[in-house]
Amino acid sequence: MSPSYAHPAGEATARRLVAARALGGFKSVLALAQAMDFEGLRESTLRRVELAGRGLWSHEAEVIAETCGVPAAFFEADFFASRPADPVEVRLEAVERRLAIIERLEASR
Repeated sequence: MSPSYAHPAGEATARRLVAARALGGFKSVLALAQAMDFEGLRESTLRRVELAGRGLWSHEAEVIAETCGVPAAFFEADFFASRPADPVEVRLEAVERRLAIIERLEASR
C-alpha cells in the first residue's frame, strides 16, 4: 500500500513543484535541493516528485514553498476555479434556452 501523502503523486503535484521552482528562480532540482538543505528532500526525491512518481508530505510542501518564495497554499490552491465552461454544458444550456422559447411560443397560441 502506498503512503497517503498530503499532496499525492501525480501530474498536479509535479506541475506545482516545477512552477514553484521556476518562480523561485531555481533552474534545477539540484539547485533547489541545495538551497533547502532539508533532510529527506534531496535531488533524487524532488526529481521523483517532478516526474509524478512521488507525492509530498505537508511539511515538505511547506519547506519547498518557503524556499521558493511562494505561499504555503500554493500546493493546495484551486488554480482552475475559473476554468472555462465545459462545452457540453454550454450546449445543454443553449438547448434548454431554445426549449423554453418554444414552450413559451406554444403556450401563447
